[in-house]
Amino acid sequence: MSDAVKTVHVPLNGRDYDINIGYDIVHILPEKIASISPSQKSVVIITEENLVKYQHLDRVKSVLEQSGFSVFPLVLPSGEQTKNFEHLEKVVRFCVQNHVERGHCVIALGGGVIGDLTGFAASMIRRGCKFIQIPTTLLSMVDSSVGGKTAINTPDGKNLVGAFYQPSFVLADIRFLDKLPERDYNAGYAEVLKYGLLGNKDFFEFLSYNQALCDARTPEFLVTIIQKSVQMKSDIVVSDEFERGDRALLNLGHTFGHAYEGLCGYSDRLLHGEAVALGMVHAAEYSALLGFISQTDADIIKNVIKKAHLPVELHDIFTDFDCDNAISMMMQDKKVTDGKATFILMQDIGKAFIAKNTDMQVVKKFLLEKTHRM
Repeated sequence: MSDAVKTVHVPLNGRDYDINIGYDIVHILPEKIASISPSQKSVVIITEENLVKYQHLDRVKSVLEQSGFSVFPLVLPSGEQTKNFEHLEKVVRFCVQNHVERGHCVIALGGGVIGDLTGFAASMIRRGCKFIQIPTTLLSMVDSSVGGKTAINTPDGKNLVGAFYQPSFVLADIRFLDKLPERDYNAGYAEVLKYGLLGNKDFFEFLSYNQALCDARTPEFLVTIIQKSVQMKSDIVVSDEFERGDRALLNLGHTFGHAYEGLCGYSDRLLHGEAVALGMVHAAEYSALLGFISQTDADIIKNVIKKAHLPVELHDIFTDFDCDNAISMMMQDKKVTDGKATFILMQDIGKAFIAKNTDMQVVKKFLLEKTHRM
């Protein structure tokens, strides 16, 4: 595939930025930094151990050094558990010690964990420095690198401490996906399926018919689905940047899924995309239970997600299931308002809606029924 670059523009009232998508396009990075921060001569890169192992850090570092930048990398442990106060402080102090100025760009090189952590740190450094997202997983390319949600986890729940803080540029080089482990790749695809389910039935059907292209990691297919996904997300973010309305639709599957992640201690036992996949199945089945969609449609959704090599039953993850703890975690969800839970449910494949004041006793009964089948 050629190194042609596809661009999605995110117009946000003076905080506009581009998302560049293509294969083997890291070489455009120095030019982008120069356009964002013309006087910058050194670059801090926040990354994680797997990116060193896959030589992704070396690749980015080499491109920058050949263009005359001094590069200072901070390598953090891999995994969701890095998104905590301890590592947030480490990132902030590393940037300050390496003289990151307010007008400088810090680079987040990694998946959603690194992007979320670095973006949150950037929002605080000198009351806000610039940052560039270089997502290296499918999940981060289509979701977390776009839209400005940054956060860390606490023992009380996922992403409860954070800020809305937009990047200055996003570079989605799908060459990084060549070395992505299969499980992580499949987990990222869950977020792609989410875009079809929440707002575009034709896209969902396209994905369901082309699982083989996904499995083969066909570059043209990946550019197409990443571009479509980030365009859909960009459109929603531009209309509701601070999640006061329709942006909540992007959380389809997440209220269930975040609780399941919490029960697993935000560990590799359940990856975020896997949790979202199971959460979308349960959102569909719960929607069918309430009569919003047909059971046939819920079954179609479940089968497509299963064919994408993702979990669709609680027993795929849990040997036992703490229903009360799951409900408690759902009540810590960021969409809870006045003590009332909000879920994202479905009226049709490709048509999600925001369901406020959800009766948690009905949700508990739904989950208990699932538990009894384990």
